[in-house]
Amino acid sequence: MNKRTTWFIIGLMSIALVGLTSFQVYWVNNAIKLNKQRFKENVFESLNYVVNNLENREVIHIAENDFYFFSDDSVNGHFQVRRPPIPNRAVIIQDGKTITTHTDDKGGYQFEVIADDTVRFIKKRQAVNIVVDKLIRDKKSIEHRVNQNIVDSLLQRSLHQQGIDINYQFAIWNADKDKVIFSNSNFDKEEIANTELKASLFPNDIMDNMNYLVINFPAQDSFLFKEIWLTLLTSVLFILTIIGCFGYAIHIIFKQKRLSKIKNDFINNMTHELKTPLATVSLACQALTENEVRQNSDQLARYVSIINEENVRLTGQVEMVLNAAQIDKQHHKLNIRQENLKEVLQGVIDKHKLRVEKSHGVVTTDLSAADVLLSIDQEHMSNVFNNLIDNAIKYSKETPEIDVKTKNIGSELLISITDKGIGMKPREIDYIFDKFYRVPTGNRHDVKGFGLGLSYVKSVVEKHGGEVSVTSALGEGSTFTVKLPLV
Repeated sequence: MNKRTTWFIIGLMSIALVGLTSFQVYWVNNAIKLNKQRFKENVFESLNYVVNNLENREVIHIAENDFYFFSDDSVNGHFQVRRPPIPNRAVIIQDGKTITTHTDDKGGYQFEVIADDTVRFIKKRQAVNIVVDKLIRDKKSIEHRVNQNIVDSLLQRSLHQQGIDINYQFAIWNADKDKVIFSNSNFDKEEIANTELKASLFPNDIMDNMNYLVINFPAQDSFLFKEIWLTLLTSVLFILTIIGCFGYAIHIIFKQKRLSKIKNDFINNMTHELKTPLATVSLACQALTENEVRQNSDQLARYVSIINEENVRLTGQVEMVLNAAQIDKQHHKLNIRQENLKEVLQGVIDKHKLRVEKSHGVVTTDLSAADVLLSIDQEHMSNVFNNLIDNAIKYSKETPEIDVKTKNIGSELLISITDKGIGMKPREIDYIFDKFYRVPTGNRHDVKGFGLGLSYVKSVVEKHGGEVSVTSALGEGSTFTVKLPLV
């Protein structure tokens, strides 16, 4: 996949991500608005219920106190009288007959029988007239018309029916006088005046009044959140999942591009590393077929030495690849034995001393750690230090200066290998333990290898329960530290 195609795909994925995220945000925002609107409508419905109930109660109260009829008790033989519906007039029902009575000028009663349907009409009209007259003429103060306990009880019942079971504050407020008539809590006047959750009391009064039933919910936000928390959580999870998948996809794309480049570099480098010694061996073999070379013992020995050196070189490269592949296997078993690490390390150092001295370099050691007995695979651990010292030589300047130290810290043994070579940039340190990665050396082509050494080192050390770390500065050198547990 070329660079242009990669960025085109990333652009399409970004647009899709922004679109999906925007849709989710819009949907969540819309759900919150709808929930608030539904809550407000339910509250208004409850307020209207209370207001209508209060008005009906007042009408019923007036009717019960100012309109009634007489009825006889045929068992006891007397009338039950409460109060006449209109002055000096009453309606009597006796033995199934309807009679009206009224007083004359002398205070006596006169009776007349009238039809039942007429009586019902008269009673209905009288009742309505009495109640309307009472409502118009008898103007009581709001304190006498409304009972706080009744309002509280009606609100609680109505809100419960609407599914609103949270604490509330309510007040009866006179907007004209900006006065709180009564309240069940400390209700701020400014909050009362600005709230939308209010309803006019006795809206059917002939004369306009400015009394309102006002309600407030201190825990409204948390109540609304509880109702939609599952929706919000689901949406947030969806958004985070989409963003996570997008980020992971981008990471994989760039990682694959990097691995592809490293793999190609590895193949090219391996081809070069194997082709060069094979070509040298081939030339040496051809030279050995010539009579002049075979008859000259010095030349014969020289070409045989070249073949042997290249063979050792090829063997080492093949072993490196095989060891790296072998140690990465999950079920690979190490040949663990108790070993003296000082002796193992000294053997590796001695092997490289001659090579360093040929370059007029020096290897200094300080193997003063007292506890050096470790449970290790000697072969693999020797390869670890062999790789680290080999890298120190390869990435040193013209004259290698290498320092190897050991010391004990608690129940661990620390082995540090320091060089004064070309060093590394901070961003290169993050990748040096990755398989096939090689530190760039500019135009230099004398640094051999496949980029498997440090990856192999890390795998072996971790399989022994240890750790490997590095500190480096560009142009100043590097220090690799291996930490291994003691027996």
